[in-house]
Amino acid sequence: MLLPMCGCGSNTGASAPSAVEPTASAPTSVTPAESSSPSPTKDMRVPDDVVGMTEAEAMAWFDDLDVPVDVRAVAVTDTDEYPEGTVALSVPAAGEDIDAAEGVMLAIAEQHDVLGIDWFGKNADDAKRELEREGYQVTLMPRYSSMQYLGTVVGGEPTLGVTSMTANQSVVLYVGADADAGDGLLSDGPFLNAQFDGASLEGTYCREDGDGNRSADCLAFAAGDGAVMMYEEGVGEKALSLYTESHQPVMRDYRASEQLANAELGVFELTEDNGEPYCGSSPDAEKTYGVDMAPYAEMGNHVRFCHEGTLAYKDEVATDPDARRSLQSSGTFFMMKELLVYYPVGANLPGLASRGYYDDTAMAEAQANPDTTRPFILRRDAAQYDETIVSADGKANNPFVPITAGRDGRDYARVAMKPAPSDTTVYYLQEDLADIVDWTQLEEQA
Repeated sequence: MLLPMCGCGSNTGASAPSAVEPTASAPTSVTPAESSSPSPTKDMRVPDDVVGMTEAEAMAWFDDLDVPVDVRAVAVTDTDEYPEGTVALSVPAAGEDIDAAEGVMLAIAEQHDVLGIDWFGKNADDAKRELEREGYQVTLMPRYSSMQYLGTVVGGEPTLGVTSMTANQSVVLYVGADADAGDGLLSDGPFLNAQFDGASLEGTYCREDGDGNRSADCLAFAAGDGAVMMYEEGVGEKALSLYTESHQPVMRDYRASEQLANAELGVFELTEDNGEPYCGSSPDAEKTYGVDMAPYAEMGNHVRFCHEGTLAYKDEVATDPDARRSLQSSGTFFMMKELLVYYPVGANLPGLASRGYYDDTAMAEAQANPDTTRPFILRRDAAQYDETIVSADGKANNPFVPITAGRDGRDYARVAMKPAPSDTTVYYLQEDLADIVDWTQLEEQA
């Protein structure tokens, strides 16, 4: 299943989304039906004053462009800010270009007592009390946000703006959180929580141009089943996990304090494979743990190992320790896979830099510092490395794993992070309302 994500334009704000299968937890949009070619007499842009137009005014404007329009109802509680029957949100946003095939989505304001889109930024405790007075069962959950929204409502399930709710319905309100929330989100006592599902970092993150205008280079994140699902337009989805203890020996030798999520820096890493080796060097090679017991339900009493780059299975050695030790994997490789570092508000950036985490040249090339009043993600760029795959035969230490030392105090060979964080290399959390609302939960207008 693909996680939906908008195709972002050059201006701040969401633009028309791609046609992908929606999920209930991700920022989601719906592509309108196809239409004929647009009129050449008007600029293919959303008018600057679209928010506040009546539905009839907006429809007349877009009908003249001859582009498809998807109209939805959206709940508002403050009709002074969003008069009923007027456009409250649009995708693309005001002033942005319109894709003739994807068209435009409009959300028309409809007055409701709770969960309006104007609840974004509302004090979370006040919002909880109001919902409970209406008979709803409310849970507050932390979600990383910019500094200005700490302690306020930054999302909900059902989504902010939903117009149809049932009596006594359970509601989750996401509350803006910073790095101080990390202990509860990431760990369980001294051990990292491997079931971290990413609900705390859900949203769309985009690179920007240094002036606050976002580019088309965006990543969408949503909670998965014990994983963080990342969607990239044109690429698809990937399942990521917290960088934590794994089966490979190097990770068992890796001091817990050296894992960023336990380093009291406020940051943590997400990886695609936790640094484990692969059997073979092809892009679709499977992970292998060397000599590993295969699942009984699938393979019976066999032992699986990698032989010259191909997964192989041996009978009659599964319960014989000497026979197991005699099997030597070959054709295994360490590959440079996805590695992302998450920086909530309040993260200790200088502390991470002082650990030698970033490549020296990348640090020298970094221009303006990132805006630390907003959460952001740094993504390793494999294109900046000469070597992205190495043999793992007879080796325990993955050079692409960003560790600094093992329990024995030795430095393990590793590659440093490229790029270094700067205002134009990081992916910032987007907090426009069009990014927050799950459009698939909004009722279609006739």
